[in-house]
Amino acid sequence: MPKGRKTSSKGKPRLSGAEAPVSLPVPDDSNLLGGEPEPYESSPSEADPGEGESQCPSVPETRGDTGKQIFEVMPREQVGSATGAKYEFQYHQAALDSLRVLDDTEAVCIYCEWHDDYTVETAGDGWYRFHQVKTRSRSDGPWTINKFFGIRSRTPKASAAEDGTPAVPPEDDSIFLKMYDLVRTFGSRCEAFIFVTDAGLNREFEDLHTSVLGAATLEALPREVRQKLEKMHTALSASHPDITEAVLFDFLSRLKVKEAVGSERDLDLAKDKLARMIYDLSEVNLRVTESQKIAADLVSMVRKKSHHCLGILPLNLEDLRATKGIVIQDILQLLSLSPEGYRELKAGGKESVVSLSRLHRYCKANGFPDAFVRRCCEFKTLWDEWNLKEKYMTDPLDLDALREECRSLLSFHQGEGFGMQKLFDEVKSITAKYEGKIVSSERLDSRHVMGLVLTLAIEAAP
Repeated sequence: MPKGRKTSSKGKPRLSGAEAPVSLPVPDDSNLLGGEPEPYESSPSEADPGEGESQCPSVPETRGDTGKQIFEVMPREQVGSATGAKYEFQYHQAALDSLRVLDDTEAVCIYCEWHDDYTVETAGDGWYRFHQVKTRSRSDGPWTINKFFGIRSRTPKASAAEDGTPAVPPEDDSIFLKMYDLVRTFGSRCEAFIFVTDAGLNREFEDLHTSVLGAATLEALPREVRQKLEKMHTALSASHPDITEAVLFDFLSRLKVKEAVGSERDLDLAKDKLARMIYDLSEVNLRVTESQKIAADLVSMVRKKSHHCLGILPLNLEDLRATKGIVIQDILQLLSLSPEGYRELKAGGKESVVSLSRLHRYCKANGFPDAFVRRCCEFKTLWDEWNLKEKYMTDPLDLDALREECRSLLSFHQGEGFGMQKLFDEVKSITAKYEGKIVSSERLDSRHVMGLVLTLAIEAAP
């Protein structure tokens, strides 16, 4: 933030000299840069949500899968308003993953404490990625095959490296059996099982998992790995006859192990990473304390959704998303990004998202109507695309002159009391002046120049 701030007569902070930010006028004319005004009506997904509701994207069509959909089955347990370090650790991992809906083109919704610690609904051929978050003390070491699959050792003091042949039935609450129960319910809609842990796998378990991931079929496994699966099958099938070697191979093929951020005993790493991710996604001059506050709000949202228990099945998928899910509009609202503008610039990547965040904040600070924000994003997108394609083909001196003239226009109209249409008229005049000078493969028009004006405005904003 530049130093030497002054206060205007109206009490608004203002910088002095060339650093002073510019304020565009509140638009008073919908006829933008000529042509018929484009009607704008909020779609149901863009409308303001009701109290306690999420804005939900459209529901994907059924893809002929035999498994049930996630809103059709009640989970076997709901933790409710459980508190404690392990739950806070879980909520922070879910919050970190929820930001991926901005970058992952397949992610549709993050469900909190619904059939698993958190579940990612996807729009691809797979439907659900179930996440199980587990912490483990250093004295216990990495996860073993026996511990993960609930295979009891022959004697109480037997080593975890034993062959796994049990003297008693396997543990019914093992991580594997909880995950496999989801296969029984959702079938091939289970795209992946994500094991989020701060302890990792021991060497034996890691070698087994790596071998399965590298084999196209069960028969292609090395003999010693196949023998290990046979012993696991023997240990588990007495109580669960539907668990075959093929089932174990398929499960391990869909299992992904993800290193957790931080630990149950130290959440600072998770908090710091979450704040950094929000800082990167938001405007570049967002203060650290602001990004930390947004991060805390996101964790609070995850906590609230996790604590909400449903006594009966939701009416439909939209109902479940509203009560237990976090969708992209929820994240955009926390980051002060407009949904319609985000759709315009999402294809431009991370830098476009950062730029959009600043543009949206700028428009809101200057009192622009929500519908007009969409047009601003369109203009800026058109300028960004034109500039990216043409900047190496045009005379840089001409582009510099165009920028300086647009800066002068902003400086001249920095005050209030003038209409947006007057600004549009002057943008058209600048366009007429430079469209003959600037030689480019795509003709420069007034929409591009208006996009440049908006770019310069947010660059100068505090």
